[in-house]
Amino acid sequence: MYILSLSYKGSGTEVESSSILNEISQIIVNATTGLEFEVRTSYFGICIRNRETWSCQNDALTFGSSNDPLGILGMIHTFKTEVLFPGLLYVFPKLLD
Repeated sequence: MYILSLSYKGSGTEVESSSILNEISQIIVNATTGLEFEVRTSYFGICIRNRETWSCQNDALTFGSSNDPLGILGMIHTFKTEVLFPGLLYVFPKLLD
């Protein structure tokens, strides 16, 4: 069970918009073309999927960021360390009694 999932699948499609937005979207398209990357987090770990292979660890820093040009692994790491608190899993059932 996971709490948050972020992913991208680089398809190489361009977005039609104003010139500055078009330049930004082109940078993103160029960085992610041909990549499939998904990151999921739970209270106790983080899992990443590169194409078809899943790998799970306790901490995002052990993965590195070589295949993550947009930095979603860093976003997930920040979410897990700053927002999630596993102690709530133990305290919440006692509050329901």
